[in-house]
Amino acid sequence: MRPMNQETLGILRCPGCHGAYRLEAGSVLQCGGCGVQVPMVEGFAHFGEAQLAGEPVPRDLQVNHAGAYRRFLDQKRQRAVFDCYAAFQPFNESTRALLPLVPLLRETLRPGDRILDLWGRTGYSGELLAGLFPEQRVVSLWEGDAGVLGYLGYRHWLGEGARAANLDVLFASPEKPLPLATGAFAIVHGLDTLHRYGLLPLLAECFRVCAADGIVVFPHVHLANSEPEPYFDRGGRIAHGRVYREHFARTLAEEPRRAYILSEARLFEEGDGLELRDDADMAHYNGLALVGSRSWEGRHLALPGLPDRGYLLPNPLVAVDPLDGRPRPAPNALGGTAADLFMRHPIYHRRLARRLPERLTLLQRQLLYWAERAVPLEALPTRVGRAESDVRAAVASLVELELAQAVPVSAAMARLYAFYAGRDAEAPSTFPALWERAGARYGAQPLVVAPDGRGDFSFTDAEDVTSGLAAFMTAHKIRRVALVARPHVEYLLAVWACLRAGVVVAPLDAEAPRAEVLGLLERLEPDLVFVDEARLSLARGQAARWVVFDEDDVASAPAQAFAEVLQPWLGQAAPACDVAADDVAVVLFTSGSTGRAKGVELTQGALCRSAALMARVGGWREGDRLLSQAAFHSMSGFRNPAVAALASGATVVVPVLEDLHPVAVMARCAAERVTVLGTVPAFLAGLGDRPLARHNLRLALVTGARLAPEVAARAEATLGVPVVDYFGLTETAGICASAAPEAVREPGAVGRPVGAIAAIVDPTGEPVAPGEVGELWIYGDNLMRGYFRDPELTAAAFQDGWLRTGDLARSDGAGGIVLVGRRDDRIKTVRGELVYASEVADALAAHPGVAEVAVVPYTGAEGYQHLAAFVVPAAAELPETTLRDHVAARCGIHKVPALIRQVTTLPRGGSGKVRTADLLESLYGDRTV
Repeated sequence: MRPMNQETLGILRCPGCHGAYRLEAGSVLQCGGCGVQVPMVEGFAHFGEAQLAGEPVPRDLQVNHAGAYRRFLDQKRQRAVFDCYAAFQPFNESTRALLPLVPLLRETLRPGDRILDLWGRTGYSGELLAGLFPEQRVVSLWEGDAGVLGYLGYRHWLGEGARAANLDVLFASPEKPLPLATGAFAIVHGLDTLHRYGLLPLLAECFRVCAADGIVVFPHVHLANSEPEPYFDRGGRIAHGRVYREHFARTLAEEPRRAYILSEARLFEEGDGLELRDDADMAHYNGLALVGSRSWEGRHLALPGLPDRGYLLPNPLVAVDPLDGRPRPAPNALGGTAADLFMRHPIYHRRLARRLPERLTLLQRQLLYWAERAVPLEALPTRVGRAESDVRAAVASLVELELAQAVPVSAAMARLYAFYAGRDAEAPSTFPALWERAGARYGAQPLVVAPDGRGDFSFTDAEDVTSGLAAFMTAHKIRRVALVARPHVEYLLAVWACLRAGVVVAPLDAEAPRAEVLGLLERLEPDLVFVDEARLSLARGQAARWVVFDEDDVASAPAQAFAEVLQPWLGQAAPACDVAADDVAVVLFTSGSTGRAKGVELTQGALCRSAALMARVGGWREGDRLLSQAAFHSMSGFRNPAVAALASGATVVVPVLEDLHPVAVMARCAAERVTVLGTVPAFLAGLGDRPLARHNLRLALVTGARLAPEVAARAEATLGVPVVDYFGLTETAGICASAAPEAVREPGAVGRPVGAIAAIVDPTGEPVAPGEVGELWIYGDNLMRGYFRDPELTAAAFQDGWLRTGDLARSDGAGGIVLVGRRDDRIKTVRGELVYASEVADALAAHPGVAEVAVVPYTGAEGYQHLAAFVVPAAAELPETTLRDHVAARCGIHKVPALIRQVTTLPRGGSGKVRTADLLESLYGDRTV
């Protein structure tokens, strides 16, 4: 933390006697005249808290209340309480009316000159001035301790060392004598102040602290020249432009300066090229008062160009469809307050409606995505992998279209703006940061419930164990860990220790064939492997160190018992480690539903962001009890209990995967008071309408396969709770689309993109027309780093930073994604017609006698492509003609599968996806096809 700038300290004066201050012990400004002292806390002078000499600084100012302030911010986020004008300020015509004057003001300034900003309520005006005038020093005033930017707020968001380097902040009211030296400022800037405060002492003080040839500018002055239509109360002093002109004419009669009363509307609409002339008789009801050189009359104004450094702030009053890129005004934004902003700012509303395009380009959408995540302007070319000139042109187009403002503000201000706009700019992006925040927020909550009656594990218990394990792994230079075990408490503890220590963790399918597991271990080359007793035989002949989860705290060679390894390290603090958001955190092996297993590398940041997104979309909250049925080696099975629970304060109920019968699962839900159940469509299909044990569920989350609308509706009726379907790939760190519970379901619908943007494109990579089928691409910061040790496969998966999912989809016309199949699950019939396996599967799933179904393409002996359907009946086996007639009625006779087999179960992986490779193997083993 840097102290207040010495030159700024040098111009501070006592408002009572105008004596100079001296800094005493770094915490008090002492007036050399009257002796009154002003508390100085973390570089901020608190003139509203002035005291008599010798009085102690109030304790409330000295104590760091950062924890309380963060809780205040959390409450505002949770309650969706918005400061709509703070979010609108970069786009507001009142703020932007100054911009055409900037080149003129720059001409008058010398390096080292000072600028006074009278009203720093949101922090933005001071930051903007500091960026527009980087060679000058800006002093911004804020009057008190209230709202987001009170004493604690300024320290939190715009403290010393975080805000712009040429910006100082004083807590002082412009309604009182200013604590500043006479003639100290080249420019005095008073946005929204001239009508807000009494003329005395405001105007006299502004002219006193301004240099004799300095500039005074009051953007946004309420005028009586006209009234808004429709009418709304504007507040403050409302005088005609002529009244202000005459007042300043008398004040400046003997000076080389004069006043210009300008139209805010004309500066906003015509500022680039507008001739500077007094416009006190304007028709508009808001103006700008400028005191400057008489020689300026007749000068043509110009807007400053795009900054080279700074941030692209997205417009909070615009909603861009995350699927097809259509921008529209969003009156429901900012908690519904945007509608009031549109009413109060008709000039801006008209401009927005006039400039918004029909559809954005993929590059424009990418840039807006990163703008929402406060990525600096200068980093955007790297983020999108495009030439700087292309990016700069696209940024200019977004500004012209009113979709964003490119402004030279600090990273701290960009984060604060994100908060104003309703985004969590401070969410942890590494697991160690998430763990620390979870402990501070939810430390009193039980963290894990064991499946074997061993009770709850508190956060304190987990802290001790994971700290010790992290210390052990750091001391032994462990860099990569594999886990091959059924779900246990110790499994989670080991994962948390790895993630805290920056160790890459790779959970493997404990039920996979031995040869497959050994092959993955050979590819991974882990330094350490955790297993359970049933898989201990895997350790023989392996070079890595092995640790076994067991109940007896003993183990036979070549493995050590978990407790034996941990015991010497218990009580040790987790070592400090430099974990970055871009570091790989986990490798999850997936083959989707077919093919060789691919190791998907996900970063710390992707994992933490995906977890926070999952908790937000699912509406998880502190005190929830989560049971996730997916195996720990799958995306949702890993992220939801290991990371998302920490992001929300939920307690993890460890699953028992040996018995996933719906009756047994629901009995466990009842016994463990589970409130959120993570499951797969097959489980919901198996529920039927059987009576269930009384339970505490309030939500069922479903992923892993297509959810038939009929299955979802029956499950909601049976469970009595909403069923939330979400879609994602391991390559997207899971969730990237979700359907609201109240959404109308149709076959293949997976909801709207969340935490990402999507596009449906043709084979050339160009977006298709709405409603047309194309390949689904996903873009965002939760995408995988790549495939483990497979750069060629990684390169093939991406196009200009977009993940090519291989899924074929269309838009539902309302921003939702409807999956129609995969590139490799469609066939062309002998008649030349395209048929999607997923369409036929949806039709069969809609039959009330069908519990589960999978449809796969295959090539017959004659060389033609066909579809084979594998059907699990809900009860008795169905006549094949019934199923064929059902498909024909819903899809057409030419889409009826060539082969329909009725089976007792479908082969599934740990994520719940059907293993189509097994189905095809059984199919090609039949010589009759």
